[in-house]
Amino acid sequence: MPIDCDPLSVFDYSRLIAGHDPQPIALTRFGERMLEEARPEGKWRKAMYIPHGIDTGVWRPPDDRKTLREAMGVDDKFVIFMNAANMDKQRKGYAEQFAAFSRFHHRHPDTMMIVHALTDTSQGLKLDELATRMGCRDAVKFNSQYMLMSGMITPEQLRGSYGMADVFSGCSLAEGFGLGPLESMACGVPTIVSDNSAMPEVQGKAGWLVKCEKAWAAGHNAWWGRPLIDQIVKTYETAYAKGPAYHAKKAAAREQAMKYDTDRVLKEHWVPVLEKLEEWACG
Repeated sequence: MPIDCDPLSVFDYSRLIAGHDPQPIALTRFGERMLEEARPEGKWRKAMYIPHGIDTGVWRPPDDRKTLREAMGVDDKFVIFMNAANMDKQRKGYAEQFAAFSRFHHRHPDTMMIVHALTDTSQGLKLDELATRMGCRDAVKFNSQYMLMSGMITPEQLRGSYGMADVFSGCSLAEGFGLGPLESMACGVPTIVSDNSAMPEVQGKAGWLVKCEKAWAAGHNAWWGRPLIDQIVKTYETAYAKGPAYHAKKAAAREQAMKYDTDRVLKEHWVPVLEKLEEWACG
């Protein structure tokens, strides 16, 4: 189960408390800790841990990044890539990241942001309008809406979007895991994420953490963390400079992602957990 609140969301708590000796399995160590801190004595079992895994054979650095960037027409740009579902009006931090990018882009006209998301959903935001309001629409490019809606964007094409980027921006208010940043790292691209929920542990040393202020998540009755716009701008500037820290994080990206390779997750996490569950089932 994905956990993205601190403390545990009342939704998750109510489902667990109503169960009969439930066994939660957390996707992250953060989630494991939140489950343990909220666990009433005897109401649910101590959480187990199995992280998400990705196929690092699919998500891998481009064979020829220079040619890829030339083909995509971004060879003379510093590119920030985003991949975040536009399914609510707050959690993915679009407003904060667009505001930060607008300020950053006006200082550096050779920059652009490419966004892999539906621009208009009933539950989310009107991203095209948001970019216009933030004053950066001319430098924000969205992936083909037709291809995205019809499922025509292949993993290979998305891998190209990750691989051509200079940095990935995933400054959400909360994440139950964070597959976007992980896929980006597997493609050899450093990441920028918020210093909240599961994001620091998934990113490791392969990117930058953005400071946050507490944001109350109504309905969950718990805290998320809103990334500070000034801090996002500062981090974009650091990545843009491409100093030693940038190259160290870029070098660490693939190595960090390999910790979540599907074969490794299967061997190190799924097998022992399934064996334990089988042991319990057999008495």
